Amino acid sequence: MTSARANRRGMFALAGAMASFAVNDMLMKLTAQRYPLGEVITVRGVIASLMVGTILIASGHLHTLRLAGGRLLIFRTLLDGAAMVLFTSALIHLPLAELSAINLVSPLMITALAVIFFAEEVGWRRWTAIIIGFIGTLFIVKPTPAAFNAWALLGIACAFAGASRDVITRQLDVAIPTTLISLMAAAGSAC
Repeated sequence: MTSARANRRGMFALAGAMASFAVNDMLMKLTAQRYPLGEVITVRGVIASLMVGTILIASGHLHTLRLAGGRLLIFRTLLDGAAMVLFTSALIHLPLAELSAINLVSPLMITALAVIFFAEEVGWRRWTAIIIGFIGTLFIVKPTPAAFNAWALLGIACAFAGASRDVITRQLDVAIPTTLISLMAAAGSAC
């Protein structure tokens, strides 16, 4: 496959994935306003587990289920489940666009966590960008008494759980296929 073709394929895959996330978030918001949050999250988790489990089997990775008991993978699954519960809880009470914008602080947190846990070198330009990003998030959260919405704190907690999950993902054994990691995340959110 040529580099240009691979790039196009990657662009379409990324655009499709992001569109799927947006549709999922919209459906979760609409459904969670009518049904109990725990029920909505469990049903979503079961459906996602069935879909990802089918892909896991079809891709010939069924034998990798033995790797599912690793401590790091289980901890990652717990963080992923926490991020999903926090996001969905906040989603019921916040506009989708506002919560999505708050959740975009996650990459900034990942950079800061990479410095702490992996001793990554981050120059002053990136630190400046991170600080500006956090200030931008404050404009969205509006931490003034008159405009403050406490549900925005769940969005920030979700971003932190997601960032922590992503930092742990870096430490996972490369022998663990992404389909197994996705299956664990889906199953974890169903529990």
